[in-house]
Amino acid sequence: MIILHTADWHLGKRLDTHSRLAEQRLVMEEIVQVADSTRAQVILIAGDLFDQYHPGNDADELYYRTLSQLSDQGRRAVVVIAGNHDSPDHILAPEALARSLGIITIGLPNQTIQPFTHESGLALTRSAPGFIELSLPDEPPLRIITTPYANAIRLKTALDPDDPGAAMTSILTQHWKELGDTYCDSQGCNLFMGHFYFAIDPAHPDPEPDDEKPILYSGGVPALPVHAIPPQIQYAALGHLHRPHQVSAKGDLPVVYSGSPLSYSFSEAHQQKKVVIIRLEPGEKALLEYYPLQSGFPLLRHTNRDIDAAVQYLQEHQEAFIELTMICPEFLSSEWKSRLEQAHPRVMIIPEIEQLPGNQTPDGHTIQLDHIDDVFKAYFQYKLGAEPDEALMDLFHELLNEDAS
Repeated sequence: MIILHTADWHLGKRLDTHSRLAEQRLVMEEIVQVADSTRAQVILIAGDLFDQYHPGNDADELYYRTLSQLSDQGRRAVVVIAGNHDSPDHILAPEALARSLGIITIGLPNQTIQPFTHESGLALTRSAPGFIELSLPDEPPLRIITTPYANAIRLKTALDPDDPGAAMTSILTQHWKELGDTYCDSQGCNLFMGHFYFAIDPAHPDPEPDDEKPILYSGGVPALPVHAIPPQIQYAALGHLHRPHQVSAKGDLPVVYSGSPLSYSFSEAHQQKKVVIIRLEPGEKALLEYYPLQSGFPLLRHTNRDIDAAVQYLQEHQEAFIELTMICPEFLSSEWKSRLEQAHPRVMIIPEIEQLPGNQTPDGHTIQLDHIDDVFKAYFQYKLGAEPDEALMDLFHELLNEDAS
């Protein structure tokens, strides 16, 4: 059985003020081409389909078109779960239509999917909260334990409403164990699919990318240990982290983040984006192949203190997004800002004031940004290229006093 694993599409996402939709269209076409060329029979999309709870029409259109192409009119099974950026209600809205194309959408952790049979021979034969079994022509049964993202309160309510004080890790581990023991045996292929933060050592997890700040906040789900995944599972398809990597091999079990198809923040600047192809047989170790994705502008970081050299660098790297740290003698002047923006269509400028010993700038002024007035003046100078006048400062102080009262 051949399975394609992808996640974290974040359709509709922007980089600063720049739309990524044209790049997303290209990379979605690339994923469809990989599915076709490898003759994938099952597509797993492990959450964060959209970047916003209420995506725009363009993102919706791209999502539906891509799913339709991946499903190949029901000849391929497509299984989709919600991530932390997705609205479960939004992705479940077209569920009946999606099911007619062999697309299974799972937005809630205790959702039960109604069995169906497609004219292609694809069938959903068994279902329970958090579990589906698929039948494909001439293939062994495919069992998938599925858990879309949900905050701790929703998960506890859905999975263990009688024990609200139970630890989240214990609830999920027990839930997955019961599903594995009940439905997953060596006569079929057994997968796990989730949108969570897994770690070898949950007490000291690796940091998440800048655009996916840790979900270890009040109401969130803590990092989960890989040993929580049932022993019957042959491959764990994860979403949430944007860097494609394998968390660990629990015995022979690959626990894999496919990563995002595009670099969505400059912390991902040098990552090679991929999709994963899994070849699976009952009772056998999963065989993995990583297919690199080529679409999208590269993300580059550059630092310069010379305006002419910075402009030249921008002109030489037109086919990229560039985060330019511009070291300035005082503030980034409106003239410099204009030259940089005219030199490149996708530049994000970070001004940095050159510091000398004693916290002085080259003109001898001492910078003290620990006072609110200095912060406001620095920001005003950066945005407009001039100092705020006395009347504007008086208005600023008046607003501060109103807020304090």
